Amino acid sequence: MGTGAITQYVDVAQLALYAFWVFFAILIYYLTIESKREGFP
Repeated sequence: MGTGAITQYVDVAQLALYAFWVFFAILIYYLTIESKREGFP
């Protein structure tokens, strides 16, 4: 296993990238819900 590898297939950079995409999707979903709640189109 290389440097920073947690298992044979998953490494820290891959986990960070997945965490970023999940956070980004939740952020967009939250902003969409909030904008609808405030009455914006």
